[in-house]
Amino acid sequence: MQANQLVSIIIPTYNRVDFIPETINSIIQQTYSNWEAIIVDDGSDAENFLTIQKIVEQDSRIQLHKRFKETKGASVCRNIGLKLATGKYTLFLDSDDLLAPNCLEVRVKLMDSNPTIDFGVFQSVVFKENIKGKTVLWNIDTNEDDLLRFLRKDALWQTTSPLYKTSSLLNIGGFDENLIIWQDYELHTRTIYSDLEYRKFLDLAPDFYIRHHQRESISQKGFKRKEALLCREEILFGFCNELKKRNKFTKGRKNALVSAFIVHCKGWIEAFLDVQNAKRLWARVYDARLVNYFEFSLINFYLQSYTTEKINASVLNRISRKAISLILPFYFDKRTFLNKVRYNGQIN
Repeated sequence: MQANQLVSIIIPTYNRVDFIPETINSIIQQTYSNWEAIIVDDGSDAENFLTIQKIVEQDSRIQLHKRFKETKGASVCRNIGLKLATGKYTLFLDSDDLLAPNCLEVRVKLMDSNPTIDFGVFQSVVFKENIKGKTVLWNIDTNEDDLLRFLRKDALWQTTSPLYKTSSLLNIGGFDENLIIWQDYELHTRTIYSDLEYRKFLDLAPDFYIRHHQRESISQKGFKRKEALLCREEILFGFCNELKKRNKFTKGRKNALVSAFIVHCKGWIEAFLDVQNAKRLWARVYDARLVNYFEFSLINFYLQSYTTEKINASVLNRISRKAISLILPFYFDKRTFLNKVRYNGQIN
């Protein structure tokens, strides 16, 4: 017998009229019918909004709302949708991605069979042109600590991967609207260290499709600005503080964060030729007692050797890898599987 829990599907959108009809159609075609779709528009132009409005009128289970807050962004829209949600379970879906027909049916059944968990995590594939072409798994499960992988920026799951209990998401505050980048990554990491109970079902066949294309998404805007690097820096230091406060700051997790900071130091130089900000960040890592004086001096020596005239990406890469390997040899033993595994199976 089919379970009858209402699922709230929250979709932020901004001028995506070329993709969102297919996304909505993938919801309508679900084998599980007890859902509500809450579309929150982030300020699309009038023509795009009217087109979506006409689509929404075809099914009473679909709602369309305009963002009423001054702050823009996918996270703001998702939080608006979360507060409007009336379902026991919540699923976030981007306005250009697609659900497999049995996605909700399988997920609700497994969530109902595991009543103590706050969310379940499911597998996905990435596609470019169409879902019948080449696809790759988003990531694969290993026996490594999930939190450590996220701290190392090896994102084990994507925004649509979890099916949440709505109440659990509300309890931890939903998305952080103050962030201009990494909002989903921050939420996923926070759900783990906040001790939400979850179960991974990544061994099952993928049940949704992530569209990969060059068009900029809501969350990707401003990704290459200095403000974005500063925001990511604060997120990482926030993780440090939270893990220390919760007595979860293990050596492995500290090293994962240090490796991320080293990559960010390199990012300042590669993206902006900004040696001073790279040195500032590395000094802050030392002040936070994440590295000892030898480790600080080693990386700082390489950073001090750069000038805007001498910077060369290949040389920088070789030197930084050598520096990291000296203080964090584990860093190169662990490789991300993000978008590296081809999926040749069928999605039902």
